[in-house]
Amino acid sequence: MKTLCFSLGLLLFVVCCSDATGKLSSTNTAGPEKCCFKFSERQLPLKRVTGIIRTHHSCQHQAFVSVCS
Repeated sequence: MKTLCFSLGLLLFVVCCSDATGKLSSTNTAGPEKCCFKFSERQLPLKRVTGIIRTHHSCQHQAFVSVCS
């Protein structure tokens, strides 16, 4: 009986630990490093814009980031 309880406890421990490490690794590898959360709809002077970058497809809101000088 002690062996059965020990085995089930060990199995439960391993399952819980493997589930936790899977969640940690998936949050680090899936998705972008940065997303936009504040937006502006005002027009920028075209002569100040030096580049435009599209946000990652995994971001909640699709947008373009304007790089200005």
